[in-house]
Amino acid sequence: MINRIAIAAAFLAAALLPVMVLAEMPEDPGVQCTYNGHWTYTDASEGGGPINWNLTEHSICCGLWAIELQGSGEDSYGTYSLSGECAEGQCTVNQSYESGQLQGRHYQYTGEIEWEVPLDTMAGLKGSWGEKGKGTKGDFVIEEIQCGQ
Repeated sequence: MINRIAIAAAFLAAALLPVMVLAEMPEDPGVQCTYNGHWTYTDASEGGGPINWNLTEHSICCGLWAIELQGSGEDSYGTYSLSGECAEGQCTVNQSYESGQLQGRHYQYTGEIEWEVPLDTMAGLKGSWGEKGKGTKGDFVIEEIQCGQ
């Protein structure tokens, strides 16, 4: 009987251990970053503009290098929210305009990460963008990423 109680207590402790560990882990406050660069239309003669994204990078769990991105910004077209993630050498950022002449429109930027040596810090991004559900598209480059500690 005592052995059964001891075994049951051990199983209960093992089952509760992950809950106790998770409860004690502090929430990731994130790192504040500014991503600076520019975008152009596929036909460069149509022009382009600057990119100045204020993002918070949050680590995603489980051993692989991956971050979640959340932020906002404002440009000559209006204010917008940003969300996305980076993993396995690539980032995707979704931009949703909340006000201005592009209010209600959504854009997606997908690019390859450019790394700083020793390959543990993002130096920039380069890729393409497009409006969701529309034919508007182009290229973008993030040339500078500055993060606070």
